[in-house]
Amino acid sequence: MRDQYNEQLEQLNGRLSEMGALCEACIDSVAVTLSGLNADGTKNEETTEQRGLKIYRTDAGIDEMERTIEAQCLRLLLKQQPVAGDLRFISAALKMISDMERIGDQATDIAEITMDVAHSPMISRVPIAEMARN
Repeated sequence: MRDQYNEQLEQLNGRLSEMGALCEACIDSVAVTLSGLNADGTKNEETTEQRGLKIYRTDAGIDEMERTIEAQCLRLLLKQQPVAGDLRFISAALKMISDMERIGDQATDIAEITMDVAHSPMISRVPIAEMARN
């Protein structure tokens, strides 16, 4: 029984990592959308609309992962009644998924705004790619 519990905690950790990677992909895509340059500095050939749609789809994946992880955390809390470090880990996971979901939403909002101002001369003056790397 304890092995199954530890496996569920490891699975939760893996899903949190996956969700974090999706958030990172959203941020990278927004940076590319704003600057028009890939992470390696080459020009991105996708249209602003294509990149916006890609961000929107990634955000949908983040939203789905939030629901899945939240359900998994609640199952662990109800069935396993964790204490000490495990309880803190699960509690932290519940907080993190809310923040990561918000990151995806904000990336989508930025992508929508970018579609409206894609050809503005101000976009080329702001060091977006550098800001995203830091």
